[in-house]
Amino acid sequence: MNTEKAFSLDWMVWLQWVLATTIGLFISEFLSYMLGTLLNILAGGLIIGTLQWLFVLRSQQVKSGQWIWCSAIGWALGYLVGSNVTSIALFIHGIVLGFSQWFFFIRKMYPTSFWWVLINAVGLPMTFLLSWRVIFPVLLGGYDGALSGPADTIVRGVLFGAITGFYLMWLMSRPQMATEAILPNTE
Repeated sequence: MNTEKAFSLDWMVWLQWVLATTIGLFISEFLSYMLGTLLNILAGGLIIGTLQWLFVLRSQQVKSGQWIWCSAIGWALGYLVGSNVTSIALFIHGIVLGFSQWFFFIRKMYPTSFWWVLINAVGLPMTFLLSWRVIFPVLLGGYDGALSGPADTIVRGVLFGAITGFYLMWLMSRPQMATEAILPNTE
């Protein structure tokens, strides 16, 4: 008798993750545009991590502080290490972000989650390349106009949220033993 649970994607949870990632990236980049890059370095991961926790991880009974802070640390360090917008810098940014989230949080809850780092490392530059090289020039006919910047941010947020969210939903669908370091004490 096969006791393995078949993978089923909870589309509402996935959509909430995509929405949280997109809104977080949009707010982060808007604040960066209005107040400068330093704020994005300091607040980008806090904003995105907070919204991901509020939209998805809170319902999984995950402690907020751990996810939010590891996202903030990973975002800031990734931004500082890969400080220009090239594919290699975005790859490095994704590695640092993914490693921070994995090391401080995801590996404790999902022991078989080692792919999280690679998915972030590949997903971040892939979202930029798809947006800048395919979606805007090919599908939308160019990257110009007053709304191109905000639209690009939304497209990248949706793509990055979709990629990381799909893997997260896969992890959530697997039978796992969560540690007390992540889940609250239910006594």
